Amino acid sequence: MTQKPNSTDRPTSRRSVLRTSAAAGGLLLWGTAATGTAAARGQNKRTVLKPDYSGNLSGAAGTREEANTLSGSWQVPSDTTGDGDSDKFQLYLSPDDLFVNAGDVTVDDLTHVSYHTKKDAETSGTVPYNVYLQMYTEPDGADDQASWYGYRLTAEPYFSQNLDAPGGEWIRWSTESGDNRLTFFDDSKVGFGFYGGQPTLEELQAGPIDWSSRKSGAPSTDVDYGQEVIKYVTLQTGSGYPASFDAFVDTVEIGISNGAGKGKGNETGQTARIDLEP
Repeated sequence: MTQKPNSTDRPTSRRSVLRTSAAAGGLLLWGTAATGTAAARGQNKRTVLKPDYSGNLSGAAGTREEANTLSGSWQVPSDTTGDGDSDKFQLYLSPDDLFVNAGDVTVDDLTHVSYHTKKDAETSGTVPYNVYLQMYTEPDGADDQASWYGYRLTAEPYFSQNLDAPGGEWIRWSTESGDNRLTFFDDSKVGFGFYGGQPTLEELQAGPIDWSSRKSGAPSTDVDYGQEVIKYVTLQTGSGYPASFDAFVDTVEIGISNGAGKGKGNETGQTARIDLEP
């Protein structure tokens, strides 16, 4: 379940998230170990992020207790303050650093976003707590919802189409069709989510969204999210989750089309795979 982020906790620019430097045989990400090779047309890049990565704003811990891929994963923070709530998890990823010469990546440019979680309890309408996907767009002076971002689109796992998420298993959450297909809401227009009618990524890319046709009482809108430039792709938890909440997250994948940004003309597009390791 989502909660508005603290404005003092988030990075203000895409470049502040990752610092990169050339390394023999691949790309070295500041605070990480990484592997990856660039292709002349398109690229599939695999990156390993460790907890000291600058976009981990929450104190998530690396662990070998659970792994979806490779040898470990990240465990979201527990209640370290003793206030009875689980601490908030925030992982920020910037398209500038995930893709080669991508330029401005729009929502329309995305082919898919996916990630994996594991927790003891199921994910359902009665047990909604899980790691959720949130995308922030660049402010452009038109209907911006904050000084540092334009729109914020959230995909809560328990609002997924074809929800099938038992406890004790690694579950893949994806914008692609099939089980556990993520759907999106804009909390500035409709509050924090609703069942039925939330658009998929494909629907966001199909043209302007009129929220009044999707949720009773929502304002009439004509927002073309597909044209918006992505500032961050993030994974988060709400700061009000119960102290008993415990989850692991791993294997994030983000794909962009062959027409994205400076990559126009690429035949295969690009896919960034991020493995979270201790």
